[in-house]
Amino acid sequence: MPAGNRQSLEAIMVGKLKCLALLLAVASLLAGPAFADAFTDSASFQAAIAGLGTASTATFDDLAAGTIISAGGTADGITFHYSPAVGTANLEISNLFDTTSSPNYLGSDDPTTNAFFAGDSITMSFAAPIRALGMFIILASDSAAGDFTLDIGSAQAASSGVVQQTLLDNGQVLFLGITGQTDFSSATLSLNSNAGYIWNVDDIVSAPTPEPGTVTLLATGLALFLRRIRKS
Repeated sequence: MPAGNRQSLEAIMVGKLKCLALLLAVASLLAGPAFADAFTDSASFQAAIAGLGTASTATFDDLAAGTIISAGGTADGITFHYSPAVGTANLEISNLFDTTSSPNYLGSDDPTTNAFFAGDSITMSFAAPIRALGMFIILASDSAAGDFTLDIGSAQAASSGVVQQTLLDNGQVLFLGITGQTDFSSATLSLNSNAGYIWNVDDIVSAPTPEPGTVTLLATGLALFLRRIRKS
């Protein structure tokens, strides 16, 4: 084969490979998670949401410790409803114990512990639909698999009981996350009523589906690239 023809063929092949790579990237953004899935470690969750929109993390560090969040109140872009198993209570930003991102975490206004108890649940609502949600749960002791559930209505994730981190005050850290098959706007985290320990929450990560503008831009670029390849 003449050198010129060979170089031309190689250029076409390179162009097709680039086109395929771009197509796969667009397909990944369009698809998002293919099915609802549960995660009990942060690294796997972060890898799963890499193709989604820009994630937001509620650390509660922008609020003063002692801030009360009443039912229907909002903190770090999330609207909360707290349902204690016994009596009435509010959510409270606290720094009484160690946490995954110091100094603050989400607890209750219990005067002794600032913590949640067995049977308590927290419902989180989002102004715009999301596709993934994950968070750290800090415990005062070990837990059993399935003690915690994260329910998004169409699917549910359960904790594994495997400790992800031990804090300086010996707090035990779990991770629990979920990706939805479709978008969702609220989720409820709850602890088994038979569990015998207190708990708190920190670093709540939510991720939306890719913005339509981003996908459209990539798709337009791909179409122009395909047209250029055909002409060559």
